[in-house]
Amino acid sequence: MKRIIFPFILFLSITNILVAQVPVQMQPSAENIRPVLPVDPGSARTGADAGLGTPFLFPNANSTDVNFLCLGDSMDIFHSGGSLLGDPNPLTIPGYNYAWYQCAPTVSGPNWTSILNDPCHLEDPFSFIPPGITVVEPPFITPDGNTVFFNQSYFQTTYGAGGPYEVFFAPITVDDFANSDPEPDPMTLELGPCMDVNVADAFSVVYLNEITGSNFVAASCY
Repeated sequence: MKRIIFPFILFLSITNILVAQVPVQMQPSAENIRPVLPVDPGSARTGADAGLGTPFLFPNANSTDVNFLCLGDSMDIFHSGGSLLGDPNPLTIPGYNYAWYQCAPTVSGPNWTSILNDPCHLEDPFSFIPPGITVVEPPFITPDGNTVFFNQSYFQTTYGAGGPYEVFFAPITVDDFANSDPEPDPMTLELGPCMDVNVADAFSVVYLNEITGSNFVAASCY
């Protein structure tokens, strides 16, 4: 029995790696979009903290620098620290993800609207919903922010016209992790009232193409 189960589990693990880093637009669900009420200036809010995301190259990677990922290589992203305090809806599970940018992000919060207005967001061109924040689609990332980034030439073909392309990633808190939704404050209806992006921990990855050559002439050294 073990001879049957082990290859199946191995197949699933490899499959998850190969389809990792699938994008999804973080966008509020229709029932969460309502007029925002005034915020009591005397009320205190406990904000979230997006924590840290640290990339590590796979041992068999051809890449030698986490900021330059060769075609076919992958890297683990390990999350640490952070806080999910201030989640508006205790009935849904919050978590950590990574927002995608085309330049270094500058807006850390304090709410969904502010973060959405960062001019560097990298939109998913295949999304049919209004502009949102592109993140890794669950289940290709865990709620604790651990995931795998893989260079399958997606960024080069989608954004770089076939050439190498640089993407910035920053840890972000998500109110409803499974659905990638910001949730409204139960009192003011403000969306993602305590969301956070750790712009100070943003890191960039240049997705490289394969280098090929032909007609090389060997030279002798004397």
